[in-house]
Amino acid sequence: MLSLFVDWLESLEVDPAIVYTGKFLEYALLLADVVLYIVFLCKTTWKAIKTI
Repeated sequence: MLSLFVDWLESLEVDPAIVYTGKFLEYALLLADVVLYIVFLCKTTWKAIKTI
């Protein structure tokens, strides 16, 4: 949804600084999501190994 909003702002020719900030936030959220998913996988794997 954020990328659609950023694309929409870009089509309206909004200030490029705002568009770049939106794209930066989009990638920052994606990176945070990936990191948290990896942490989840590691914790789940550790719990599974401990129960064995």
